[in-house]
Amino acid sequence: MTYLVLYVLKKDKDPEGDTWTKFMLKISIWTGIISISFKYADYLIYAYAYGRHFPVLDIMYLLLHAISDVGIIFIVLFVSYGWTITFTKHKKFDLWIPISLIVAFVYVVVTAVNKTRDGHHTKFHMFDTFAGYIMVSFRVLFYLIFVSGIIRSYLKLSSRHSKLKRFFLQFALFGTVYLTFLPIAMVLVEAV
Repeated sequence: MTYLVLYVLKKDKDPEGDTWTKFMLKISIWTGIISISFKYADYLIYAYAYGRHFPVLDIMYLLLHAISDVGIIFIVLFVSYGWTITFTKHKKFDLWIPISLIVAFVYVVVTAVNKTRDGHHTKFHMFDTFAGYIMVSFRVLFYLIFVSGIIRSYLKLSSRHSKLKRFFLQFALFGTVYLTFLPIAMVLVEAV
């Protein structure tokens, strides 16, 4: 599997000329949009017409949403380490690509396990379960990896790369908001 992914990523551009980062981002965004369409099909069409939810649509929403979310998270993590900015060769990711695929698989499986525990209380509060706490813990772990990558990439830049340094500072701010929003929201909800 690792060799297949590395074979696909051996070039930095896809046939249309977009970089792999943009390509992966497009796939993650479209997967998120498709997941939301399953969610709205469940709530607006099926639940309205029949008075109850259709579990298959809900499961499809959660799985596609988890895939989209983990895809965007890994793009953020890879860019924080300088992917396509300070280096473009994928050989430096020989170890990281299989690890990220394994972690992505575990994240999706935890989401599916979380769905199996669906009850009246957890139907709309999916992070208030043990599996939900694991998902929030993943976010904290991802944030720590992100901070490590930002610091590493920032310190590698010399003083003549002021635009790149500014980019990494802005990226650090937006990445921090994206990765810590859920854990901070959970802490605030539990505290209130």
